[in-house]
Amino acid sequence: MSCYLRHLKDLFVALGLEYDKANRQVVDAAIRQVLNLSPGKICPQVWAAIKDLSESERRRLTVRLAAILP
Repeated sequence: MSCYLRHLKDLFVALGLEYDKANRQVVDAAIRQVLNLSPGKICPQVWAAIKDLSESERRRLTVRLAAILP
């Protein structure tokens, strides 16, 4: 489900979220929404999409996530 999120702990800090199971599920769903990835995509596919982002695109991803997360 969200195995790639262990590589994004700094994202949780930037979003002011605790790195726990509930938040991992919420952030995973939000990342998939922002990147237009289907819920059926497996973790390695989502991680590959994130790794392909440039630094500025990752910053924009963080901003977009902050806007849609509670």
